[in-house]
Amino acid sequence: MKTFDFNKVKMIATDLDGTLFMPNGKPSAFTINILQQLHDKGIIIVINSGRPLGSIDITCKDIPYDWAIGMNGQMIKNKHTNEIIVNKALNKEDIFKIYGIAQKYHVVCNLHDDKCSIAVFSKRDILFGIAYNLLEQFRWIGKQKKGFKKAYYLDIKKCGIETIGKICFAGPKKHISRLTNELDHVFPQYKCFRVSPNWLEVLDGSISKGNGLKQVLKKENINANECIGFGDGENDIELLQACGYSCAMKNGMEKTKENANEIIEANIDDGLAHFLQEYLLKK
Repeated sequence: MKTFDFNKVKMIATDLDGTLFMPNGKPSAFTINILQQLHDKGIIIVINSGRPLGSIDITCKDIPYDWAIGMNGQMIKNKHTNEIIVNKALNKEDIFKIYGIAQKYHVVCNLHDDKCSIAVFSKRDILFGIAYNLLEQFRWIGKQKKGFKKAYYLDIKKCGIETIGKICFAGPKKHISRLTNELDHVFPQYKCFRVSPNWLEVLDGSISKGNGLKQVLKKENINANECIGFGDGENDIELLQACGYSCAMKNGMEKTKENANEIIEANIDDGLAHFLQEYLLKK
């Protein structure tokens, strides 16, 4: 274990899905209790997720958090003042270029931000695309705030989007892997990472969970060495690197584990909460 003074911790930054949340997409009562105890001690809690702010508001209503970093750092919200920081989004030209490469692979494209979730797929993949779109109605994308646009198209030029926070791709592992590699090679100006073997997200190159956290640290006048980070996906790597101490979940992706100071128990076993209880409450 890296030498680290846990007595100086002032902030906790955590991912949601696969990290803070159980597999059912909700926090356990034990986790909520631990976070409440830490919050009562004055520790700032930052939710740092790929989800849009609207989804964080809904799913974290029982969690005592202070800042929400959504869309992998593209949007940041101070829960107490309602101040919202919006960082750079992808424009129409970006969207068409990225989708143009993806068309050769068997994947469904999802244009996603705090206002909409639009699925786009070719006629070749229409059955896969419709099944994907129906599945999303039962997942968190289908439970956004009122006015949230949900639709699917066979032609991306007809979806009427001028800018978007991120482009996501769902599909077989081998296609997602090949698409990731090609986008990295052809368009290095964008940031590509896999949240899971079957899910790829693409953002503007300046956006990351790590850069989002650095903005919050600056706002709170807190040093990185006073912050602990938790995550499981490849989009959490820069989050972990921005913290003085970092923990990857046992259920996390291998690349993420390689970039953490410590690997803790899986989300299904409340690994994050047990770690916090051991190092921040039992002292």
